[in-house]
Amino acid sequence: MVIKYPSFFRVCWVLALVVGYSPQDGGAQVTFQSAVLENNLIGPKTLFRATVLNSGPECELWLEGDVRTRSGEMVLSFKADPVRLSSGVHSIAAADVVMRTFTYGASATARAVQQFQRLPGGDYRYCVRLRAPQGEAMDEYCDALQVDEFLILDLVQPWNKDTIDETRPALTWSISGSGPSVQTADVRLVLVPMDKGRGPAQAIAAERPFFMLTHVTDRTVPYPVGVNDLERGKCYAWQVERLQDGRVLDRSEPWAFCVKKNEVPVPMKYVRLEDVQPGSIYEVVDQRIYFRYDEHYASEVLQCSILKGVTMLQDPPVAADGAAPDADGASHAPKSIGLNLYELDLSTRSLAPGQYTLLVRNEKGRSYPLYFKILNQ
Repeated sequence: MVIKYPSFFRVCWVLALVVGYSPQDGGAQVTFQSAVLENNLIGPKTLFRATVLNSGPECELWLEGDVRTRSGEMVLSFKADPVRLSSGVHSIAAADVVMRTFTYGASATARAVQQFQRLPGGDYRYCVRLRAPQGEAMDEYCDALQVDEFLILDLVQPWNKDTIDETRPALTWSISGSGPSVQTADVRLVLVPMDKGRGPAQAIAAERPFFMLTHVTDRTVPYPVGVNDLERGKCYAWQVERLQDGRVLDRSEPWAFCVKKNEVPVPMKYVRLEDVQPGSIYEVVDQRIYFRYDEHYASEVLQCSILKGVTMLQDPPVAADGAAPDADGASHAPKSIGLNLYELDLSTRSLAPGQYTLLVRNEKGRSYPLYFKILNQ
């Protein structure tokens, strides 16, 4: 007579993810050889890596577990889809399984883990459980875990989303925490170009660094010697990271800033003197004043004077657009009835930056003041 056993008797057993733990059930077919709980880089694809030995036939199982604080607050819990293991030795990492659920708790510690992807300093207790395909609890292992406090990296200047004028700016950052690791931290600073439409995190992940500085100790980092200037009108993203044995342990939030583009000033052409509003000021950008003067009679003489406050400085000649002044310095260019355009050249007047008044008089003695400002060059 042939005896048939239910299918669940053929389900394999797995040992919890803890180094050195030996199975208590002698019928277990899957044993754990090594495992690492990755508390410095926590995520659905990085939580653990392990090596297991299946000494029996092919079987199916899934893992679930949780991490809690010493006081019992939930930090995170996970449940993976079932996996099949053939006979032999297998390396299993979190990246090799599909997480059906990966849930963070509601505590401040859990929020910190979700934000920084590692456990804050403190004492924890974690459990890993094995479930059979039918859902029965197969095995459980719990252990304590002590984690050193991690450090917090912050960027200071240039401020996030700021526009700066310097093309070789100093970069300021900070690090906080307790213990000697604050002073001995191995910090790397990276700056990358950031195209329009991208965020700083996307730029840092995708772009080739404009420059990267390793073993940074100064909190204010001068712009590197030998590196090309930043381009005006371009934006950049930057970040600082703490490394240990080539692995990133902590990183700051990525920030972005733009370098101000030098806009070429465009002179205002042509200001109609009769329409100048009280209090308005004409800004001189190319050492010239462009104005328009209309009268309903044939004007032959147009006298221009420059005043600083109430002091008359000089009576410069003025030329009709395209015409030159006469030898005596006065402008006697004929002025047609209707539209008349004039250009006053200040480049030879040696006027310091500041505010002045241009007084335009016609031959009938009527005056038109135009307040103007010479900018710092």
